[in-house]
Amino acid sequence: MRTNFLAVAVAVLGASIPVSALAEPSFARLYKSQYGYTPSCNACHKDGGGTPVNIYGQQYKDAGSNAGAFAQIADLDADGDGFLNGAEAQAKANPGSKRSTPSDPGDWLDLRLIAGQPFEAEQRARFAQMVARTAPSRLYDIGANFGLYSVTLGLAHPALAIEAFEPVSRTRAKLQRNLALNGLEGRVRVHPLALSDAAGEAEIAIDPRSSGLSTLSASDAEAARRDFSSAETIRTACLDDLSEAAGETLAIKIDVEGHEVAALKGMARVLAENRGAMMIETRARNAPEVLALLSAAGWRETGRVQEEIFLEK
Repeated sequence: MRTNFLAVAVAVLGASIPVSALAEPSFARLYKSQYGYTPSCNACHKDGGGTPVNIYGQQYKDAGSNAGAFAQIADLDADGDGFLNGAEAQAKANPGSKRSTPSDPGDWLDLRLIAGQPFEAEQRARFAQMVARTAPSRLYDIGANFGLYSVTLGLAHPALAIEAFEPVSRTRAKLQRNLALNGLEGRVRVHPLALSDAAGEAEIAIDPRSSGLSTLSASDAEAARRDFSSAETIRTACLDDLSEAAGETLAIKIDVEGHEVAALKGMARVLAENRGAMMIETRARNAPEVLALLSAAGWRETGRVQEEIFLEK
């Protein structure tokens, strides 16, 4: 079974992970001081934080791994794409990747998919096993982004009904094209809205480098380290108002970048009246409240992978 994903056709996609690179806690801080934004971990790693450094990362190390190193290597071309390191960094492109240039910076997850590199491999494998074991009739893909879970689970389970929720228009366009590429446009219902605890409108903050960071609930710390230079007015709704599910076995994937509590409050009835498997990304600041809400509805934690919590009922 082959899965097709459109890469780099839409400017915003996926999830970037801004962390300190080179096992050097100061790298991200110094990079931000030099260029005005926090880099993704792939700025100087081959495959995300903790993996070997790429050529740009090696140049940074060779230049002293300090604030002055960026100026020393600014006029070099680490990835050989014809653009100098400094020019790429200033344009928010990746100096260490030929697939990222000032005219098309791309996206961290886009670039990994093109190269065939894993993304959330352990999380996806675990959730896929849960879905196979519980045999749900419906998947709610909440925060669907470009459709990684909708597509992979849809292809693996032909009888699975899928409802995907993606509020950001450019990201949703990519979701719809990926569904079409995989012959799923007729099976997946795409909702152009964000799930919350009330129906209405809201402004979602967007980091142009990665739609996986789009959020209705950024903390001060997140706002300080992200590039939320764009925003979009979107619709919000409660899943309880949209779904008639009762007594069903469901698969629920929630990735809403800090808005988990509000989304869960808006689906209290669905959670209480149905069973199944769930994967939810949390934040340290809200994980206790998330678990309390789910426990009250009868869901029990079965494990964790990084920020994702897995539950069953």
